[in-house]
Amino acid sequence: MGPQSPSTAPAGLRFAYGFSYAGAAALSMALVARPALLWLNGLGVQGPVLGARVPMGAAFFAIAALLCAATLRLALALAGRVRPRIPEHAAFLMLLGCALGLRGGAGEAQPAEDPDPALRAGLRAVAVALETSYSPQRGYSAEAAPLDAAIAELARPGFALRGRRLPLRVRVIRASSRPQTDALPGDPPGTLYVALSPDGSRAYLTALTLREGRPEALHAGGGRALILQARGGTHGELGQDPLLPAYPSQIGPSRP
Repeated sequence: MGPQSPSTAPAGLRFAYGFSYAGAAALSMALVARPALLWLNGLGVQGPVLGARVPMGAAFFAIAALLCAATLRLALALAGRVRPRIPEHAAFLMLLGCALGLRGGAGEAQPAEDPDPALRAGLRAVAVALETSYSPQRGYSAEAAPLDAAIAELARPGFALRGRRLPLRVRVIRASSRPQTDALPGDPPGTLYVALSPDGSRAYLTALTLREGRPEALHAGGGRALILQARGGTHGELGQDPLLPAYPSQIGPSRP
């Protein structure tokens, strides 16, 4: 006679089956569940996020999903509703081996990267690009395309939305007498605001980061928005604070 199937085996043997596979399933999920969830949360499905960096995160998620399906299949078999075949047992054990190998081969998940350096680099690049557009007669140009081109090759700050890493982008606000320190509707983190004065002689630069799940202006400390000012075709030299230019006409951080 061949081996008994779970549906015809004695209750004690079915219990042993269930205990063994439940333990294997629990071990497998313990190995892959955390990296899989970190990777899924880092996709920003419901809104922009600054997710953890998970090596081989998609593979962890795929193994976790397959393990859930295989465990459900075996649970139904042990309930006597279907009879798992030998290949199904083999596939389950193979998934366990894959979980062990993946957990051992992939590195540990790393915390989310700090977006500030990329935002600082973007502000500096935009300030330099603005200088090339300045003329005493017309002031600063309101065209966003040259500014976007200046930051196109810069590192992205790490924000993600619906599975896509968000790039830096420029939004020009014309005829503004003050810096843009509040996020405008629909603007994701990584947006660099360039608020031009009505006569075009001044430009106020701010950047959006992510704080408590919402886009907010990058802060200088003390809850104040960090502002870089360009005036008359120059933004000055960067001072001790890498975001604030060191020249007498600079404006200090303002409250949102």
